[in-house]
Amino acid sequence: MAKLSKEKILGTKFEIYVELLLNDNFSYRKVRRNINYIHQSVGYRQVDVEYHNFSPLNSLVIMELKYCSNGKLGLNLKSGKKIRNKPTGKNGQKIKCIDNVIAETEERRKFVGASKVILVTNNYFQDSLRYETERWKYSKVKLYDLSDLVQLERDRGLFSTILPRGDDFFERRVHEGIKSINLRKYNLTAIKEYM
Repeated sequence: MAKLSKEKILGTKFEIYVELLLNDNFSYRKVRRNINYIHQSVGYRQVDVEYHNFSPLNSLVIMELKYCSNGKLGLNLKSGKKIRNKPTGKNGQKIKCIDNVIAETEERRKFVGASKVILVTNNYFQDSLRYETERWKYSKVKLYDLSDLVQLERDRGLFSTILPRGDDFFERRVHEGIKSINLRKYNLTAIKEYM
């Protein structure tokens, strides 16, 4: 396994945790993680997690995961810099002018052709990010924070019926579940999907 930064390790563990969480819930089909969608002439986009819902039309839903260890997830891109008219973005991906997480997430949804995209964090969102989502009426962008992960954890398996517990119990399960992932047990190589 290649040497990963602490931040990359936590992000990858978060992706695996969400993949496992969705696989344990009967509402999600064909759950996959770490997919590179490749257009020969345009470049590619990496999708953290995807699944199919039960829609008869376009059932593909993608998830962009952001692990936050220092407070709430903000609107601005992590680098703090705006990407303006540069041919490539993160990891050589060709990306148009993008200046915030919501725009980045929506651009990825359009590139892949998904019916919707869910921005997920293990913490909470800053008000500016929630405001931007509502302001631009990104109806195809949904936000899942820690409270949504708690609900998914609550619905996982038999916990909802056998162990009625408070939210703090499930919050601990979310955080412990992420940290307990052993990366050596999982394939970290991206799946390639040619379009």
